[in-house]
Amino acid sequence: MLALLAALAPADKAPAAQAPATRFTVRTGHRYRATISLGPLERFAGNDTVAGVLGGYGFSNVVVTGSGATRYAEATWSGPDTTAPVDARLSDITDTSPVAAPQGAFVPSAPAVVRGDTSTSGRVAASVFTAQSLPEHHDGLLVVKMRQETLRYAPEGAMMAAAAAAPAPETQGLDALSFFERAGRVKQVIPLRERPAPDGASPARVEAVTALTFTARRPEQADSTTGVRFIEMSSEGDTRQLLDALAGDPNVHSVSQVPIRYLAARRPGRAGIQATPPAAPALWNLERIRWAQARQSATFEEARDIRVAVLDTGVDDAHPDLEIDQYHWQHGDLARRVTKSDIIGHGTHVAGTIAARIDNGPSVQGICACKLSVFKIFDDEPTDAPGQGAFVYYVNPVMYRRALSACIENPVDVINLSIGGPAPPDATERYLFEQLLEAGVTICAAMGNERQYHSPTSYPAAIPGVIAVGATGLDDRVTAFSNSGTHIAVAAPGKAIWSTLPTYSGQTRFDRTLGPDGLPKPAAPVRRELNYDAWDGTSMATPHVSGCAALFLARGIAAKQRPTPAQVREALMKSADKVPGMGGADFSTDYGAGRLNLLNLLA
Repeated sequence: MLALLAALAPADKAPAAQAPATRFTVRTGHRYRATISLGPLERFAGNDTVAGVLGGYGFSNVVVTGSGATRYAEATWSGPDTTAPVDARLSDITDTSPVAAPQGAFVPSAPAVVRGDTSTSGRVAASVFTAQSLPEHHDGLLVVKMRQETLRYAPEGAMMAAAAAAPAPETQGLDALSFFERAGRVKQVIPLRERPAPDGASPARVEAVTALTFTARRPEQADSTTGVRFIEMSSEGDTRQLLDALAGDPNVHSVSQVPIRYLAARRPGRAGIQATPPAAPALWNLERIRWAQARQSATFEEARDIRVAVLDTGVDDAHPDLEIDQYHWQHGDLARRVTKSDIIGHGTHVAGTIAARIDNGPSVQGICACKLSVFKIFDDEPTDAPGQGAFVYYVNPVMYRRALSACIENPVDVINLSIGGPAPPDATERYLFEQLLEAGVTICAAMGNERQYHSPTSYPAAIPGVIAVGATGLDDRVTAFSNSGTHIAVAAPGKAIWSTLPTYSGQTRFDRTLGPDGLPKPAAPVRRELNYDAWDGTSMATPHVSGCAALFLARGIAAKQRPTPAQVREALMKSADKVPGMGGADFSTDYGAGRLNLLNLLA
């Protein structure tokens, strides 16, 4: 922040003389918030540019919001303690680092609700994926749902002819879309329902307004995906103007920016350390939830007919410890590259926790033997994240919503979502969740790993009806990274969790560097382990709950009493163990109703 003026000022214009600047001290590891006031030229700099400048001067985990002349920045100082003049463009500088509670401070005994301390006694290890410093929404992307009564039917391949015969109405939103397309500022319009293409060819491009107002599905075939389109624009400024225009268009049911969703798991370091899991007794997580005892109980019913959907980075479906019933990864109409491989390994790890082969020699053990349906919702192309100094992988918003829709059309019993992001769901995402819950699908989602940043609310975990899962460690206490919040249902083991990883190489992200043209590009990959590894994160806690929910459903269905999602959530909470960190309370924002106990759940 201290060097922002010099970095953004035009090279051919010397700064005007000014009074001696106020001095300020930045301290190692402290997080600061400030307002940035930019001049007539600098105001056109993008937030990524400002974040990159701050990152280059010693700040990490940079978040820049706002637009035009006024921006708001949060960043952590990574250099040594430094006192320097404050840039004239900075104001309202605040040290937001948590302050440790004084020794001997009063701690209430057995309150009705214990609110989690969002600070942590130590720094969170760099091995935890975090959404901190990452943007909330996709740049240049809108999701639009047209009103059903305004959609017109045309068979695939005949839309252009139909549009010529019956032009779309001239309304402010559609007119604005046509204007931007003529100006070459609309990259593409993508339907939520994939358009089929004959003989493997790419789907024919149609005009943007036609793509928005015509559908290949007859009215009697309408479903949750009908009329939903993603519009990708070439600039963020155009996107905001189009958003405003479409919001006032009578043909449009809803339009919004598209929230970004991220991983909520460990970010592994170098590969090659260990590729063999410990002996089964060392799998502390299974012992803690009393997994072996539950499987021996008289009320135990295996989940062989329960379908659990894992929406994640993909899966190594050839892993010797995994049996995948269905794997969905193909999207022929997307511009971004998508292959079958689980490059990151996150989805393979989650799948192993839920359903790795049981008693398969010296290997990991899954919670249950369910039917696994894996949906790959990440493409293979990393995105520049200046605030983290890396190229990272985001959830692909089209693949994600298509997977949710597929779980409605081809019913599943449980969905595991070890992903999250700070932006509330758009209307389409929210509607899909409502439809899933109404259809009786139990949804488990990760609380997130931003505890040291005051536990921002993470979605989809905070969507009503979703079972939000926090993480505990070997000491049965909340981990240093697990988010706190009133929407949490239960906690589960999420530290040093051994599970499966792809048998082929891959990476979790790329380091960031600048190319000869001065633009950022991926540098060295951050490699992951092969075969097996122990990872941390609320991502790793969540599949414990998903697997246990599958077993609870199996028992209920066997007794001709299928539990609803609300009943599954209630049973998980009632059967959870009260741990010391709850202070004797029935509920805690760190643990929910307690730490998962499978034996109690099935009692």
